[in-house]
Amino acid sequence: MYSKDKVRNFFKLLESNKVQEAFDRFVSLEFKHHNQHTQDGRLALLEGMTDAHRQFPEMTMDIKQIFEEGSFVITHSLVKMNSSHAGFVCVHIFRFANEKIVEFWDIATPRVENSINKDGAF
Repeated sequence: MYSKDKVRNFFKLLESNKVQEAFDRFVSLEFKHHNQHTQDGRLALLEGMTDAHRQFPEMTMDIKQIFEEGSFVITHSLVKMNSSHAGFVCVHIFRFANEKIVEFWDIATPRVENSINKDGAF
């Protein structure tokens, strides 16, 4: 299985509110992340994602583009908290080692529904 397929499956599990299973299957115990809104470490991000999915059980993660190069996978996605939410335009960067995600970065900006840019976010 390609690493980008693992990321797709990781997102599907997250969408299904199976955060623990997603981490158990795809995230290394030596994992580190660079999310500035969460404490460092695997457990902190696991707890943060679990809490987010508890608060927003209808959250969706729609991958618009995905790229794999070497040990890195990059996604360009629309993350919505519920069906009426405009969403966030997100870039997620994953680094893999030994078949698992070992490092993670995320960048998000609110989606503008009536953007003056006719090309849109995607």
